[in-house]
Formats: sequence, structure tokens, C-alpha cells
Amino acid sequence: MIKTNPVLKDSINLVDKVKMTTELADSYFMRDETTGESKYTPYFADVNTIAAFFLYCVDGLEFEPQRNEDGSFKEDENGQPVMESVYDAVINDEELFPLYKDIVEAAQEEDRARYEAYSHKTLLTQFLSVLTDAADMVEFRKQQLLHQKRDSVDEFFEALTEAVKSVDFSKLDLSKLTEQMGSPTNEIEPV
Repeated sequence: MIKTNPVLKDSINLVDKVKMTTELADSYFMRDETTGESKYTPYFADVNTIAAFFLYCVDGLEFEPQRNEDGSFKEDENGQPVMESVYDAVINDEELFPLYKDIVEAAQEEDRARYEAYSHKTLLTQFLSVLTDAADMVEFRKQQLLHQKRDSVDEFFEALTEAVKSVDFSKLDLSKLTEQMGSPTNEIEPV
């Protein structure tokens, strides 16, 4: 990471607000490589919230590609450089992390005085809006996942019903079944 006088932005533009919101919402879900199924992964949200804050709300930071021992850039399977982890770069930085901590503390509803005293109120309001919008998007996607699962179960039962309808029960010989299982009793046990 290269720091060149890092400071909080006064505000973020609409394009960055949309990107930040989308990235945060996306961080709650991962696609399983083998099944292609979306999985709900809320444990990535905090890491990605911190990373997005520093990418979109702070000027004067440049994140670099990772380097191999020989000084060359690490590359992914597509030949693209592997960037350093924004989260790892800022989490223990004594100059940077307080910028995030201060905005989060100012956002706490129970501390109205801290909110009023916060010096970057426009950025704070936008940050809160991004978090709210991301939470709404996450809820929407969770509902989509639940309905997709229900649709899959419905499809299964429809296929099972069609399969049962196609069975010709007139050719079913129950005498062979009772030979294998034994004769059923007609007694009903009291409850």
C-alpha cells in the first residue's frame, strides 16, 4: 500500500456509491464452484465493509499488486495481477484504521452527540445510506434464494407425481409384497 497524505473524502459520487453498495451486498453471497449454487456468507461482510470504506471513502491510498520473492507480480489463473488485501493493509495501520473506527462510532444511533459532532457529515450520511441499501439488497437476494429452493422442491414433487401417475397399478401383485413383509395386522393400538 502506498499512502500519500490519506484523508476522508467530503462525499462519494453516485457511481462509487452504487459500486460500494453492490460490492457490499455481493459480499454476503458466494457461488459454490462445484454446484453453481449461491451460498449465504455473512461472515465476509465486515471484512468487505472495511475494504470498501477505504477504497471509496478515503483519498490518498493506492493498493499494489502482490509480488513474488523475485520481485515479479503474482498473477491469478487468468494472468491478472493479484492485488494486496485492502483489509490486511489497513486493519492494523495506526493512521488509517481510526478513520474507519470514527465513522462507525459516529454512525451509532445511541450516540447522537458523536453523530452531530462528526466533521464529515455528508460522507457519514452517504456511508449509512450505502449500508442500508446493501442490507436491503441482501434481504432481497435471501428471499430469491429461498424461493429458488422452494421452486426446486416443487419441481421435484411435480416430477414425482407424474412418475406415480404413470405407474400401472393394475399389474401390481401385492401378494408378493406380503410374502416378503409378512401379513399386516388389522389391530389398531390404542393411543
